[in-house]
Amino acid sequence: MMKKILAVTLIAASVFSMCACTKKDIVGADAGETSEELKVISTTLTEEQYGIGVDKDKPELLAQVNAFLAESRKSGELDEIIDRYLEGGEPKLVTSAELDKDKDQLVVVSTLDFEPFEYGEIGKYYGIDMEIIERLADYLDKELVIINSSFETMFLSVKQHKCDICIGGITITDERKQLVDFSEPYFITGLAIAVPVDNTEFDNVKNVTDMEMILKSKSEDETIGVENLTTAQAYCKGEDGYEGLGMTVKGYRDLEAAIIGLEDGECQYVLGDQVPVEMFVNRTNGKEQAR
Repeated sequence: MMKKILAVTLIAASVFSMCACTKKDIVGADAGETSEELKVISTTLTEEQYGIGVDKDKPELLAQVNAFLAESRKSGELDEIIDRYLEGGEPKLVTSAELDKDKDQLVVVSTLDFEPFEYGEIGKYYGIDMEIIERLADYLDKELVIINSSFETMFLSVKQHKCDICIGGITITDERKQLVDFSEPYFITGLAIAVPVDNTEFDNVKNVTDMEMILKSKSEDETIGVENLTTAQAYCKGEDGYEGLGMTVKGYRDLEAAIIGLEDGECQYVLGDQVPVEMFVNRTNGKEQAR
């Protein structure tokens, strides 16, 4: 709840601003029974702005995307989508047409592993980002085509003109701006730490400085898990302007796999975007069922 309020408030006041279960059943036999294993530290380390990546050779499309976001924000449509997924509403099915170069289509590349922004299976898509692009396609009066890809390759798909735009909980960074042009931000979040529930070292943390002091005191004897090629990985490895950490950094194919690694003891910490981190931790703790 606090995350949703933060995101929506910042969007309004700022610049204009996964579907799979964990590997085991963590719900108790009795209704409502849970066994908490993990927790998320409430203090976030950064502020991340999500944007839609647009083909650099299509400035008119970028202008249209920004106009759509501005209108959606003003009408409340954007808040409506965000509310549905962060307040436990009913997800809306989004479908994709077949790619056909003879048709007027909006071709979008995304992933299926970043709930609540995009998840589901091929042909059946759900999430904040999926609803945004569906409404964008309607706004442009184009047929929507969704191409599933890994996070690390979707930027190249746009750069190589295989797709018009990419979306996938993408933090706007200078490095990524070399590959795509970004829309104005549509969502604001931050990097959050997940730890085993019996970890008490962050209990007295009051601010980001306190968090950083603890993390930077760690050596390579301890391991932090991250999703590959994300800002969380850059933060830990000292890339994109971050100072980096002394811990061993273990990369995972996606954030859910990192949370499972934390649950299994492969790492002592996980760093990732706050909303998905909270969602996967709640699922591990039996507080939320897989969609």
